[in-house]
Amino acid sequence: MTRKRNAHGKLRSKGIKFGALALLGSLMLIFSTPLAAQAHCDSADGPVVTAAKHALESNDVKLAFPYVGPQYEKEVAVAFDKAMAAGTAGGEAKAVTEICFAETTLRLHRATENTSYNGI
Repeated sequence: MTRKRNAHGKLRSKGIKFGALALLGSLMLIFSTPLAAQAHCDSADGPVVTAAKHALESNDVKLAFPYVGPQYEKEVAVAFDKAMAAGTAGGEAKAVTEICFAETTLRLHRATENTSYNGI
């Protein structure tokens, strides 16, 4: 960094302005970057959907309960029972019921967090 005297005899430094501008530019880039629209739990391989799949595979609805509030456990249990009954048809019916149960569990998980649900 070089220092020179200005017209008034005061020392000034080249490079400080550039450094400040570079820092400002970096901060603007960081804060202007849009955040992800969905939380990690909303993804198909996130913890809520994974727990819903494990619940169906294990025939144990309680595996999905940690992700929903106690006020939603009954609704999850009803959806689970419907999914298990419909899943006995196998094939595509089973795949559809797995998705429906995962979506119900995830929707109620988001309701527990007082957050909107936008799908998996």
